[in-house]
Amino acid sequence: MQSVIIRPKNEILKSYVQYFLFFNKSDEHFLNYTTFPNSNLCLAIYKENKITYINKNNINLCNISEGHNYKSFLYGFHKMPFNVQIDSSLDQICIIFQPSAIRAFTKESYESLMNSETVFEEIFSQDKNILDKIFDNNNFTERADELEILLLKNLKNEIPERMQQAMLMINNNPVLSLDRLSKELKISETTLFRLFKDNMGQNKHEYLILILGLMFQSLYFWFQD
Repeated sequence: MQSVIIRPKNEILKSYVQYFLFFNKSDEHFLNYTTFPNSNLCLAIYKENKITYINKNNINLCNISEGHNYKSFLYGFHKMPFNVQIDSSLDQICIIFQPSAIRAFTKESYESLMNSETVFEEIFSQDKNILDKIFDNNNFTERADELEILLLKNLKNEIPERMQQAMLMINNNPVLSLDRLSKELKISETTLFRLFKDNMGQNKHEYLILILGLMFQSLYFWFQD
């Protein structure tokens, strides 16, 4: 399977998108891979695949098989390893957003987007034929250029300043208490909770647990080496 990572060229877009990731697999041989837990939010777009995603209990599994029509899903905030099983050909595009940055392109709730298999269409509904244009082009660099144009055209809202401040404070001090964080931001704990839910799809406590878990896991693998 071929995989290519391309980072945005546009300086404005770099604040919202970490990179574009392209997967291409022309054969139908079975392939399996696993990624580590992470705090990425990925918009995954599939050209002609059926997707079965299970995320409950101790299972975080995505099965990709032969299908029809475009499918698009949001994956993110993986608290456990993400296992992917592919038993068909594959042409996939992933847009990896900066934390909370998808909010700059849509006001759709995280709950509805995370339960949808047509996320791309819900966010970019006015661009009906753009996926045909992008997937018909086999040049990954040119695909990334088209995605940049699309994203910039649909850039609607800045990430709230308090959201940016809150994430910066947490990243600098992961053990910062909810009470201290709300006082530093001069907002109530209820407002802080809503700020995280609206922009991250999870509350501050859930986000903090994920970040700390990733830190400890990184230390574990570092000592194992």
